[in-house]
Amino acid sequence: LVAGNWVIIGALSLLILLVAVVLITAVAGQVSRSVVLMITIVLLLLTGFDGLFVYSTLTNDNSVLVGDEDAAVAVVLVFDNSPRMGYQQNDQTRLAAGQFIGDWLVRQLPNDSQIAVVDLTVQPHVFSQDINSAVHAIEQLQITYTPESLQTAIRSALDLISASELPRHEIYLFTDLAQSAWETIPESLSVALRAADVELFLVDVGLEQPDNVALGIAKLSGAVLTQHGNIDLVVNVQSIGRATQRTVTLKLENPDPTLPVITDGELQTPTTTKLAEQVVAFAKSDVPTTQVLSFSLSGLAPGEHHGSLTLTGIDGLAIDDVRYFTVSVRPAWNILVVAPPDVPTRFFTEAIAPASERQRGHSPYRIKIVRDRNLIGEDLSVYTGVVFIDPPPLSQDLQQQLSLYIANGGSLGLFLGHNMELSVGSLNADLVGGTLTRQWRADAGNFLEIRDAQHRSLQSFQTMPSSVPWAQFPIMRYWHLENLNTQTQTVMQFSQTRHPALVQYNHGKGTVLTLLTPISEPAQIPERTSWNELVSGEDNWPYFLLINGITETLMSTGESRFNYLAGETVQISNASTTYPDRYQLFTPDADVQDTRVLDETIQIPFTQRPGSYRLKGIQDGPIVRGFSVNVPEQYSDLQRLTPTALERRLNGIDFQVARSRHEIEFGVRQRRVGQEFYPLLLVLFAIVFFLEHLMSNRFYGHQQTVPPIEIQPEI
Repeated sequence: LVAGNWVIIGALSLLILLVAVVLITAVAGQVSRSVVLMITIVLLLLTGFDGLFVYSTLTNDNSVLVGDEDAAVAVVLVFDNSPRMGYQQNDQTRLAAGQFIGDWLVRQLPNDSQIAVVDLTVQPHVFSQDINSAVHAIEQLQITYTPESLQTAIRSALDLISASELPRHEIYLFTDLAQSAWETIPESLSVALRAADVELFLVDVGLEQPDNVALGIAKLSGAVLTQHGNIDLVVNVQSIGRATQRTVTLKLENPDPTLPVITDGELQTPTTTKLAEQVVAFAKSDVPTTQVLSFSLSGLAPGEHHGSLTLTGIDGLAIDDVRYFTVSVRPAWNILVVAPPDVPTRFFTEAIAPASERQRGHSPYRIKIVRDRNLIGEDLSVYTGVVFIDPPPLSQDLQQQLSLYIANGGSLGLFLGHNMELSVGSLNADLVGGTLTRQWRADAGNFLEIRDAQHRSLQSFQTMPSSVPWAQFPIMRYWHLENLNTQTQTVMQFSQTRHPALVQYNHGKGTVLTLLTPISEPAQIPERTSWNELVSGEDNWPYFLLINGITETLMSTGESRFNYLAGETVQISNASTTYPDRYQLFTPDADVQDTRVLDETIQIPFTQRPGSYRLKGIQDGPIVRGFSVNVPEQYSDLQRLTPTALERRLNGIDFQVARSRHEIEFGVRQRRVGQEFYPLLLVLFAIVFFLEHLMSNRFYGHQQTVPPIEIQPEI
């Protein structure tokens, strides 16, 4: 390429020299001013063009004056093969459209070119000079549900380019120009592209006006529920494009301990039951619009249940038409409630498990109340959680017992009130995650205030953060907790002082939740002032939701997650007294793998595909467990990057967007080959011809005409 540039520069320089000689001769010959002026203009133009070409060549500008179409080139083809590229348009996916163009492109490359195919999977990429190998690599591309970022793929391409000894470098990026993909492109990548001296072509396989209805991932009120409890599912349904009406169906598998099995290479799974369906309608829109649907599950048998939300109908993108979920149903949780004889416990027990429900056996909790703070003889391991309501100072032996219980995965709830004292060792810092310093007195303008709205205990308030009347339930006294441990999280605070009100302290495998004001204060208390009006206030529904949220958080400590995103590592608790120590794992694509349990935990590092994963083991009969995997919601976002936003992302990079083979061919020819030498040579000959014409017609002066002498005859 550089040699071709210097050929043109040399030819122009010779022509400049010739014109300069002509100009000097014209001046010396005293030809007309108009001729001298015309020659001078031609000389200046040629000199300017020659200087510009020299500058462009010396500064490594991308422009090419003349090139060799058959010169070898280092080419990297970067394919976005994220789930979004499965969008169907014109009877093929976006990835297939990119593969078709990529196959054609590599067949047009000059001999001895270096070719690499890069996608969004985690694997090494190398150059090859075998076009057939590159074609095969393109044909083997598939959608990956655990893609790396587009930025990572481009950097891999730059690393390959930097290792090539060829002078010409090109990157072809096959993309749908989705906003969500390009958000990962930092400014530093533009700097690296400029420094690499690479030609960048964006092959746009997207659609200006996409059409899709997408299900979001179901948000469960809890992945674990008791046999008589219920669980709520909330799902966002998003639409972009044409007006449409779709049906969302909730299905649940029917338990069958004999399944899954592989029969003739196909995965046999239990049948499903349709539990509910809802219809959603959307108007035409060029931007995403969203509707929220709610479902509920209840009355499930103990065990783990796989379900799905399915969107009927057909649209461009299929990956978001089904969302999977798994819930675990277990017997009622055992709770030990400890309180002094004069402290009422009914405000707590009736809030989480009304007596009527407990009597019918429909409560999610089995509650035991102990009025003696001495629990030395109590086996705490049988309880999911232990709750102290307005306790007095705890003995060191009891605190050690509780600390061991928490470290092994137990949960402790502390609701502190007037019975607690500041005596030495009354409540150790390694039990509450901080130091009690004093009782704090406030006026009626002090109340609870949310600090961490995303905390699980406050989940019920997330849809109404600004409409909870906390000010109607004043807090007049509370315990001040200072010197918080790094493992201590403030969930709620007191409005006047911003002191911690509700804190969570993680210790070992377990959790401690401490509310620094009591939940047992009736309206009238003889001989002392009430600490708060959480219980006694009128219409105290915030108290009811708060106590249930705290209790559910305590009961869920140590419970496993059963719902994951593709690519996440799965960890499921597997108590050796209840479950087997080895399983067969059945993946959604009918692959079967042996899985062993380590430290009472099932750990699975590979979750590459969405769907229901099933674990089948034997312990006094077949036991089936499992979990669900979904594709992240970001791959349903089909909004495109605007041209202005694209320019800003690439920040000064000279690039070309092509949407067809013709546009690629034209752009490549202009950038790789530049101007052919022969057209430029014709221009030079035209200039020489012009000068020759000028010289022949105007350079030489006109000869003076001498009239003939008339000869007179002699007389």
